[in-house]
Amino acid sequence: MIAMTWPGLNAPVTKDREVLTIQQREPDPNREEKLREIRETWDKKKRRRVAIEDRGWTSRSWGGRMLGPPDPIPGENFEGFDSCVLHMRRVFNMVGSIGRKRSMSALVVVGNRNGAVGVSFGKAPDVISALRKAKNRAANNIQYIERYNDHTIFHDIESKFNVTRVRMKKQNKGHGLRCHRIIQEICKLAGIKDIYARVYGNTNPISITMATMNGLLGQETHQQIADRKGLHVVELREECGSLPIIVASPQKRALREDVDEEEWPKELPLEYQEEKPKRKRKFHTQGKIVV
Repeated sequence: MIAMTWPGLNAPVTKDREVLTIQQREPDPNREEKLREIRETWDKKKRRRVAIEDRGWTSRSWGGRMLGPPDPIPGENFEGFDSCVLHMRRVFNMVGSIGRKRSMSALVVVGNRNGAVGVSFGKAPDVISALRKAKNRAANNIQYIERYNDHTIFHDIESKFNVTRVRMKKQNKGHGLRCHRIIQEICKLAGIKDIYARVYGNTNPISITMATMNGLLGQETHQQIADRKGLHVVELREECGSLPIIVASPQKRALREDVDEEEWPKELPLEYQEEKPKRKRKFHTQGKIVV
């Protein structure tokens, strides 16, 4: 490449009261090295791309961001565990010495995606300390959630916390997690892959979290239902026709012979909001309204 001097572009217009003209310069042996250094500084200034699982639900909130495993403790390093932020808010407390004191409150869920899950709060003056405290506290509150075939719940669940009501329905494989985003994160870390859930009433994140955890921890396995009812628990599959498949039998009591059809409250009927009746669409075609 020929090095040129262009007055007004890469060189001053005048020098020693004389107007410079366009002329060829001597080649710079360090030019390539200088260009390489400039390119490296540009690469450092580029914004690093954040992975999808680390972005969260929105670009400005902490909700939905993954925090990694809890801090290791003597005898346990929490291998295979992960944590997610469910809610972050700013709280204030009146102190006699300094007046209104600001702090951050975080709600974090921890799980190993195989049934073990825990939820807890953390409060600290700054965000990072609050997240770390909530994550480590949640690791101390880990509980086991029963799953049917390691992919869904055993039966339909309806749980309530304050004025928030959560209805969860058992689904087949491949259905996915069709529910509130807070319930999605809890189910992912608990190892639940297929569920349908709806939230009624107040949509406070804390109430949704507590109602979901109470419902998942309060479900009964097929064996527990069989022991409580004294009856066989059977499953009807589409590929088996009308042939029932026994999944559990009573072990702690004798088998009953009388059966009441209204004795099974584990299947919740659909509510009007869940049926979603189809609406007729109206559109115009050449001056005519087609329904």
